[in-house]
Amino acid sequence: MAVTDVAADRFVPVASLEELRAAALVPVKSILLLSSVFGLIGIGIAYRSRLHRRVRRAAAEAGSGRGPDVRRRRGSCRHHDIILMS
Repeated sequence: MAVTDVAADRFVPVASLEELRAAALVPVKSILLLSSVFGLIGIGIAYRSRLHRRVRRAAAEAGSGRGPDVRRRRGSCRHHDIILMS
């Protein structure tokens, strides 16, 4: 019986070491997961703000006469310019 107790004592630190390694990976995994989630949110916000900026710029150009209206008056507009105006 004494031999099995000594053998069990040798395996306990190995098991606890593996548990510590697994427990140490939990914060790393959660940090990676959260950073990817927030990164995707940031990409979505950046895309949306750039899209709104393009729309505002196109509206301002259309209102100032520098945009598709000028090209249409000169007769050099293309199909997509007419679509932008509508």
